[in-house]
Amino acid sequence: MSTAFLLNQTEKTIPYVLFYDREGALVPNHWHKETELVFVRTGSVKMVINDVLYTLGPGDMAVILGGDTHSYFQTYDHERVVVMFAPELFEDGEELRFIQKKMKGISRVSTQWNERHQQEVQSIFLRLIELNDTTQLGRNLSVRARLYDLVVLLANGFEQDAQQRDTQEKSAQAAMLANLEKAFLYVERNFSQHIDLQDAADELGFTTSYFARFFKRFTGTTFMEYLTAYRVGRVQRLLAERRMNVTQIAEATGFSSVKTFNRVFKAHTGMSPREYQKSIFEDKQA
Repeated sequence: MSTAFLLNQTEKTIPYVLFYDREGALVPNHWHKETELVFVRTGSVKMVINDVLYTLGPGDMAVILGGDTHSYFQTYDHERVVVMFAPELFEDGEELRFIQKKMKGISRVSTQWNERHQQEVQSIFLRLIELNDTTQLGRNLSVRARLYDLVVLLANGFEQDAQQRDTQEKSAQAAMLANLEKAFLYVERNFSQHIDLQDAADELGFTTSYFARFFKRFTGTTFMEYLTAYRVGRVQRLLAERRMNVTQIAEATGFSSVKTFNRVFKAHTGMSPREYQKSIFEDKQA
């Protein structure tokens, strides 16, 4: 079982977890044996499943089967609900293998499902969210029943995804995503330094103009906008940790001056760094 799953697992009698992701941090490409389901409540989410890029909006859902490679782009101002459950949920190993085989070719995102399937899966998701906030008698049985319903629904008659079967398109997508991954890693490793569009283009071996078009096309934002949003995300973490003062945080996250740091942070969050830090601890004490 994956470390991330173990860290988030809250159920003691079911290999299952439901949690909220509001940070929108960059999640590098990875895989795990657990099935993962994502429900976007607000904002938008850009994610990659098996080398195919998807953009999801409010109400959209995604299914990530055990063994699927997937990653999340850094996203600002959004909330998604994530459900994960392990194969151990099914006691009958033969039945599990049959179901997994049936689900292998399904469309991974709800934007490719028909309206009835979207409504049915969303209904199960909303019920799981309700159960997450209750201690009623039989709660665990209800959770397990909803997960069984979900898996049976996915395994029977769900739309097959041409993108999952089209190896030629996947190959082209893989090459594009490999370059995006390089750009994301470059930001992750160098955000604390003075870097710009030219530096990133040089890192990938592209001309500046080509890289600018490439990055905007596949992420929906410019490279410098992405870099700034990434820095703001790191600032938020450092403010929450309270180990550094504002000047130190500005220097550690690549801002040229405290004045610029304050202006950019407020433009992104609507609060000054000190106001943001104060709000975090007021929420925790409430």
